[in-house]
Amino acid sequence: MQVFKRIVKIPAVRNAIIMAAFYQIVFIAIFMYGYGAVPKNIDKLDVAIVNQDGEAGQAMMDSFTSQLPFNTVKESSLEKAKEKLDKHEIYFIITMPSGFMESLQKQGEKSTLDFYINEANPPLVTEAMAQVATEMTASINKEIGINGTAGTLTSLHMPADQAKELAIALPNKLESTIHKTAIVPEGMNHQMAPFFLMMVSYIAAMVYSMTTGNVLLGVKQHFGKWKSFWSMQVLNVLVCFFTPILGVIAYFAISGGFDWDVFVKVWLSHSLEMIVAVEFMTIFAFLFRTQAMFVNLPFMFSQVVACGAMMTTSMMPGIFKALSHVSIMFHSTQADYILLFGGSGAAGHLLKLALIGVVFFILVLVVHQLLPVKKMEAKKEGRAA
Repeated sequence: MQVFKRIVKIPAVRNAIIMAAFYQIVFIAIFMYGYGAVPKNIDKLDVAIVNQDGEAGQAMMDSFTSQLPFNTVKESSLEKAKEKLDKHEIYFIITMPSGFMESLQKQGEKSTLDFYINEANPPLVTEAMAQVATEMTASINKEIGINGTAGTLTSLHMPADQAKELAIALPNKLESTIHKTAIVPEGMNHQMAPFFLMMVSYIAAMVYSMTTGNVLLGVKQHFGKWKSFWSMQVLNVLVCFFTPILGVIAYFAISGGFDWDVFVKVWLSHSLEMIVAVEFMTIFAFLFRTQAMFVNLPFMFSQVVACGAMMTTSMMPGIFKALSHVSIMFHSTQADYILLFGGSGAAGHLLKLALIGVVFFILVLVVHQLLPVKKMEAKKEGRAA
């Protein structure tokens, strides 16, 4: 029992116990609050409505789009809507083609509604959109069949109940075509690949920065404050440039596909992500030393919610939506969706990530300047006493 008491009194053991409890609370609190928006906020997704049939189809289009559980936006041009879909500004396009109502009224002809889905989005979103396309087509078919055909049969002096039953049994008149862009290979592993690649680089950066940050605070009293700092920065760049290639190689090897152009772009994007993450977490390593994990974990969990791999920014609670604008994870994940599966806007996300990195690097310089060697030695002596 004496040994047990002495072990419990060791500061490192106490910190481990506190961290175990802290991890439980922070993890559950952040994820339960953040993901509580799903599917509650699915009505905040923007969906484009394109009516190419003019006034003839406007009434019907207004009727069935008013029942959609999304925020609908009318677009006059299909090409403009496709551009927004490509840039992830909208998540679904419903198009009524020219001549739709005319073909609907002709016996023996079928009408077609066109749906467009960008698959380089969170699986929840793409699955919801595909389901809506199927349900909308079935619902309209049922409405057309019952109201249209039943009315015709009733006019031929068939009893109303019998006419309605026969109408339901008639073949569907409306068909739907789902056009998919930025097609993601089948499998959850591919759908979640941007998230996996982002996480492995971020966690590697967290472990690395917590170690090297403390090492720098220790060696600068021997080799000089700024010589030690710049030497460590060179090491940071080298490590962050080369280590992400291992995760990217593993991904392409397991996925069975390999494209040199995509490979290099994904590798370099995660090298950028990792160096930015290292600078970010070095700030906390300087300020809190071995206690940095108490700050790093809440930031990491919050960014996981805000990264856009599980839900879009429009669905996120306000605090996570705001965080996404300056989140390392968000810009890295969104760039991966585009680089791996297609689309536009990757350069914009990587530029923002680079600018965020510059800000963090400046903060690292400031913190390093404000924590001189003498102050760190004084802290060390105080703890020893």
